[in-house]
Amino acid sequence: MNIRKKRLDLSDREQSVMSVLWESGQDLTNNEIAELVTARGTAMSVPSVSQVTKKLLARDLIRVKNLKQTGTVYARTFEPVIRKEVYLQAELERIRKVMSPDSFQGTAGIFRMLLVQGANKKWNQDEKRQLREILKAANEELAG
Repeated sequence: MNIRKKRLDLSDREQSVMSVLWESGQDLTNNEIAELVTARGTAMSVPSVSQVTKKLLARDLIRVKNLKQTGTVYARTFEPVIRKEVYLQAELERIRKVMSPDSFQGTAGIFRMLLVQGANKKWNQDEKRQLREILKAANEELAG
């Protein structure tokens, strides 16, 4: 799949469905998706989930994996076509371009916003250690 040709901007409802599919690690029916989305605090009916999965199918972001017997009928199960990391990378790239057409300035802006300007965040010792490791690895990569 060529990620550059796919439109990955997702509505809130589409993100909810995709998140459940990504995090479940298994293919799910519309009923199961509705239950899991609702359990997370966003009420979503089965007909609403059906509308969303139809759109995601049309955009080739999910696919039908199987048929599963539910009572006396069979229901399609869905799985994501793209990995969560691919989606997040595309989102970060989109945000970077919004922040600045210059690649470095946009990346620096995201970094500053997440790490420095998130002033309400108090970093614990483990988080600080992990951040130092990330910065050290990035510094080595830039120097190399």
